[in-house]
Amino acid sequence: MKLFLDDHRDAPAGWTKATRPKEVISSILQGEAEIIDLGYHLGNDSKYTGLTVLKWLQNEIGEGRIPSRVPEIWIHTSDKEAREIMEDVRSRIYKWTGRVVAYQDVAGRPAQKSKSRAAPVKM
Repeated sequence: MKLFLDDHRDAPAGWTKATRPKEVISSILQGEAEIIDLGYHLGNDSKYTGLTVLKWLQNEIGEGRIPSRVPEIWIHTSDKEAREIMEDVRSRIYKWTGRVVAYQDVAGRPAQKSKSRAAPVKM
């Protein structure tokens, strides 16, 4: 399953829309999420963001409670500071799980790398 976390944008064709982090976390725990695409700002509940999902996943991996399947992680926020934080957390998750960062947009095309991103590193 491809999950798209956002409260305003429509999910692209072939994706399932989630509006709350708990929906994404539940799908990860059930082993259903293959790819998660996270926005940061969620107007429906400003206490929780796309970063909430990443911090939860980082904590689970750090504590040795790795979910049955760690999904590929995409980020689609336009908030530059939030994006940098989310990319840093994603990099740690990928490093700990041996994944390689794949820069793609929601259409599956290689995405433009922002100048703030570190180059992907193969583990």
